[in-house]
Amino acid sequence: GQTGSHFEPKPVPPPLPNKCDWEIDPAELDFTASTIIGK
Repeated sequence: GQTGSHFEPKPVPPPLPNKCDWEIDPAELDFTASTIIGK
């Protein structure tokens, strides 16, 4: 049980921040693409 507790908190936090990053990714990508295209 002690070992499992140590592994549980690891996979739990990643999913939360991952979702936020994904939402920001598209917005940042669009901005970068616009600058690269120079439109």
